[in-house]
Amino acid sequence: MPPFIYHMILSLCQLFDKHKSELDTSATQALRSDNQGNLISWKQYLQASVGTLLILEQSFYLSQQGDHDAVSSAAQEYKTSDIPTKVNVALKDVFTHYGTASKNEKVDMICNIITQNHMVRPEAR
Repeated sequence: MPPFIYHMILSLCQLFDKHKSELDTSATQALRSDNQGNLISWKQYLQASVGTLLILEQSFYLSQQGDHDAVSSAAQEYKTSDIPTKVNVALKDVFTHYGTASKNEKVDMICNIITQNHMVRPEAR
């Protein structure tokens, strides 16, 4: 996993720690309104964040192979795979254990979701 991905996970966990009381109330509690006025829950925010990290990781490796449209390629690959569903199922486990997990355990859970679902092929590592 590229170091920048790990640092993004740490930042994400710090954000969640800052708003822990809101997370403990409900994983589906509204976080904020998006630019269309729709409410976004913490769970949706985390799903989007993990998906973005997976796409960034894949685009990093694609760009190393000379793909000049790496981000679009990675996003398309992510959208057409079963990875979003797998991530959603795995994140339910994170929310189940969030109240009792330490920050390190939370980071480990999210790292495991990313490493178990990343799109980078073994020959590209």
